[in-house]
Amino acid sequence: MNENNRKPEVVVAYLVVNKKGEMLLNKSVKWKNVYVSGGGHVEWGESLLDAVKREAKEEIGLNVRPLYCVNIGQSINPKKFNRSAHMLFFHFVCRALSTKIKIDKKDITEAIWIKPQKALKLNIRKHAKTSIKNYIHDKRFDIETK
Repeated sequence: MNENNRKPEVVVAYLVVNKKGEMLLNKSVKWKNVYVSGGGHVEWGESLLDAVKREAKEEIGLNVRPLYCVNIGQSINPKKFNRSAHMLFFHFVCRALSTKIKIDKKDITEAIWIKPQKALKLNIRKHAKTSIKNYIHDKRFDIETK
């Protein structure tokens, strides 16, 4: 595709938390195996919340309930991503409705449950780190999701 015809991509990420106060982080092939909160593209006609639920189910096999948006931003040609991209992202804190993980080995190489403070010490994508900090400090973004 001609660079002049490219458009930003709308993506969502899930920051899944469980009843033990742990969150789920993934290592992604697309992000050169650094820890990230999983996610993916919003499909045509799909709400942000529905996209978060679908991506969590596809990538880690979990049913989740999105609670609130914890981070909004953009990433233009991130160095650790596997291709050139301009992404507009929405990260959501989600409650895990189950805890049995079944990772999609196509995109995800590892998934771990970890306490938020410990997660900040890992080799983690900067936007995921911001989302974790926002979660710890209960920073939320009000957005229209329908």
